[in-house]
Amino acid sequence: MSGIVGSRFNIRGSGVVGKLGTDGQVFTSAGAGKSAVFEAAAGGAKIGQVLQTTTTSYTTMNSTTYTNPMSRTITPVATSSKVLVMCSANHGTGGSNYGVQAKLTRVTGAGSESQQIGDLICRESGETTGNENGRSTVSFWLDSPSRDDEVTYKYEFKSSSSGDSVYFNNYGAGGQNTSTLTVLEILA
Repeated sequence: MSGIVGSRFNIRGSGVVGKLGTDGQVFTSAGAGKSAVFEAAAGGAKIGQVLQTTTTSYTTMNSTTYTNPMSRTITPVATSSKVLVMCSANHGTGGSNYGVQAKLTRVTGAGSESQQIGDLICRESGETTGNENGRSTVSFWLDSPSRDDEVTYKYEFKSSSSGDSVYFNNYGAGGQNTSTLTVLEILA
């Protein structure tokens, strides 16, 4: 007969469990021919916080110097945390080379430390098919900042060729689109 006898589990064929579990433990098998036991639940990562920046701001430029149309700051709760960065950006191009280059940068230490963690060419140079507006790029990066103070993730883009215009959040004939930068803290 199975059921609870006193304050111990008595499961037919398994014998009596010697003690009850503590908060957070699960009742599980100890192996073939052994009594069931209470153990810690299976581990795994948990999402600590989710932060997002959304922008519809329109930016145009023809420089080969990176500009930063969106960024997001997060403060991890532990140095062992990882940060998943998801970026959805919309671009347009003009001119003859149609080159848009984009990157993701991690900035820490009150802005004194900057490190590129992702690089993406959104549109190859040398294409001559006319203006290409409304190109959307979705990218994911898993970062290990190894710190528990503010970390800023910056999405930056530039023209591949000086003088060629590139656009951020442009769609079609001068319309606007939406781009997002989302950061998720993954607790180890």
